[in-house]
Formats: sequence, structure tokens, C-alpha cells
Amino acid sequence: MRIAVLIYGQPRFFKETAESFNKEFRTYFDHDVDVFMHLWNNVGYSPNDDARKTNNQLETNILQKKIEELYQPKLLKYKRRKRYRFKCVRKRL
Repeated sequence: MRIAVLIYGQPRFFKETAESFNKEFRTYFDHDVDVFMHLWNNVGYSPNDDARKTNNQLETNILQKKIEELYQPKLLKYKRRKRYRFKCVRKRL
């Protein structure tokens, strides 16, 4: 049986969780596991990093090399994170 695992979003704690991820998905199963990743190219360690704008911006090739070493993904794509600004509008009826 083949299993596909999709990981997406901001790569938080990707170095710290690689060992447990690989143990869980590659060691325990007697199946082929393919990993697909679609990530932002900035690395944060908490939601406060977003609020304080303290995310680490890594060069995509450096991040790609680290991710490939740790997770061996079948497909890996990066995208710059978009900043959305939401405005609350109240309307009286």
C-alpha cells in the first residue's frame, strides 16, 4: 500500500520534528510513504514571530537543502507568504 503525506504552510520546528516524523511515517509502517511539501520560505517558531515580524527568512536553496536532507520529499515547492490585511466593517441595519 502507498501512503501520501502532505505538509504545507510555515515550516515551524522542521529540524526538531524530523526524527519523530521519520520514525512515525517511515519506520512503523510496512508501506511506501511519499511526502509532498508546499511551504513558505520563512521559518517561525511561534505565532508571536508573525506578530513581531521576527520570522527567519532563509534563502530558498538553503531551506530546500535542509528539508530534502531531513524529509526526502517526493515533491517540494516554496512560496512567499502573502500578507493579508483584514478590515472589520460594521453596518447598521
